Amino acid sequence: RCFTGWSIDDLKTKGRFVFRPADHDEGPKRVFGLEVPAGGGVEDGDRVLTYLAAHPATARFVCFKLARRFVADDPPPSLVDTCARTFIETGGDLRSVTRTLFTSAEFRAAADQPRYRTPFLYLVAALRATGARVESAEPGLIWHLDKMGMRPYFCTPPTGWSDRGRDWQSSAHVYRLNFALDLANDTIRGVQVRLAPRLAAARYDAGSSVSIAAFCNREVFGGGLSERTMGAAKGLTKGHPGTVAKVAGLILSSPEMQSN
Repeated sequence: RCFTGWSIDDLKTKGRFVFRPADHDEGPKRVFGLEVPAGGGVEDGDRVLTYLAAHPATARFVCFKLARRFVADDPPPSLVDTCARTFIETGGDLRSVTRTLFTSAEFRAAADQPRYRTPFLYLVAALRATGARVESAEPGLIWHLDKMGMRPYFCTPPTGWSDRGRDWQSSAHVYRLNFALDLANDTIRGVQVRLAPRLAAARYDAGSSVSIAAFCNREVFGGGLSERTMGAAKGLTKGHPGTVAKVAGLILSSPEMQSN
């Protein structure tokens, strides 16, 4: 009711905000303990936003989401409480909140507990890792996100897609593998990686699975790939025309790439 009358103008002018007084509920209102007197206008909505921005529940909600993103699917309540106190004490200064988060013992301990990436985070990580040139996300990248179960803006609940890693551990993993192979093979429309020329420029053998695996391990993971992943990549057939894409695709869909 406080936001009645809040609207946008004609979409042809890029949908700018406009307040329509005739559509506004001017009666008294109560929102999360905030008393809004009768006779107000656009300021009713502004008052609610100002009130909620400083509400303790907002501090906990924002801090919980940050802790879930950077620490664990189920972050320690003590960490959320500590960050929430910083949020309230600083008036919602996120620089201070993230400093509290990143200097905490819980954050340091989380480094030894890898978390499964959501499809979106996985896709972005793979693009960054390969230095991909993205000219357009539609239709190629959007199609792959759709197959992985996370098409942007298509989540039915208004709360959005789950940001818990374990909620994405399903049979859809095969679509992650398909994405990795397509990315390495330069068959995603609007995206270009060109791994073979980069291998040649770095003096690696594009016909050797061992050489390709070594290149990916050094350039993408800083030498952090496990022996198991390296062994699987090196075991692929040498000299095959598709060796680069196969080895790189396998590594880009490896456990090391799926976690953060």
